[in-house]
Amino acid sequence: MLNRPRPHSVRVLLVDDAPVYTDTLELLLAGDDRIEIAGKAYDGAEGLERAFDLRPDVVVMDVHMPGLDGIEATRRIRAELRATRVVVVTSSPTRECEARAWAAGACAFLPKDAGFLEIAAAIAGPAGTRADQPAFRTATLAQA
Repeated sequence: MLNRPRPHSVRVLLVDDAPVYTDTLELLLAGDDRIEIAGKAYDGAEGLERAFDLRPDVVVMDVHMPGLDGIEATRRIRAELRATRVVVVTSSPTRECEARAWAAGACAFLPKDAGFLEIAAAIAGPAGTRADQPAFRTATLAQA
């Protein structure tokens, strides 16, 4: 159920090996006029291929996936598609994982259980926004 193109919307690619997560996120984001779901992928290699084909504005990337993990996929996307922002999500946010995501070029790092409004804000935020602003930081580092 990919969205119809919306003028001036942020085109998003969802990448996660858990279809229930991508499907749920797609349903939630479908009601946000700022966001258009351009595609989905179910592992890092497929996500990389889809990103190069679709050239989305934003990729929502899971960290832990079989084969090519989300951190390396993020690094490769950011190296080739400089205008594409990557929002990294994970079910196990740690300081090490977050540091690796920033080093790979992520624009945001969020736990998968972040609220819908926080995820939508990270996706639809203005290009060039550094996601190390407090609204886009994980609880692990916010408590440090």
